[in-house]
Amino acid sequence: MIQILVLTKEEIDIVIRLNQSYQNQIQELQSQVDKLKAENNSLKMINRELQWRVDPYSSNGDAVCDSDWYMT
Repeated sequence: MIQILVLTKEEIDIVIRLNQSYQNQIQELQSQVDKLKAENNSLKMINRELQWRVDPYSSNGDAVCDSDWYMT
């Protein structure tokens, strides 16, 4: 069974406005996701750098002595 939905011009205008609003929200959220992904990647790189600079044999997590990490 096929049903046909009949909308008034005002209803169509509302649907169009809502669709545009949702599209704008989606674009804004995608932009935020992209920024968070970039920040996450940056934090992962910092974490790798910090792990590399920590002496793995130190029970206190001391910095590796030949690194400039402990001087900064």
